[in-house]
Amino acid sequence: MITHVVTTEATVTDGEVTETIHTALEQAGLLASEHFVDWGYVNAKLLATSVSSHGVELTGPIRHDITWQGKADEPASRGGPAGPPRDGLRDPNRDLVA
Repeated sequence: MITHVVTTEATVTDGEVTETIHTALEQAGLLASEHFVDWGYVNAKLLATSVSSHGVELTGPIRHDITWQGKADEPASRGGPAGPPRDGLRDPNRDLVA
């Protein structure tokens, strides 16, 4: 069931309007105790504060960290088959690739 619609400029992310949606639904008496959303409407702050701010449990998949720092733990950076050891030292127990 669609209970609220927000139209924004293209540069406004979904997560930036979640609080606005909760406030509008609360004022209209339509805010449920659970709000199931897609990944765009979920972030750590909203997950931590939606219950205390509005009494609603926000549920949805969290997005993956797509920053270079978040990708640093991928196999290529861990010294797995796709890349060198992170510290730059050769692992004597690892096969060398020519």
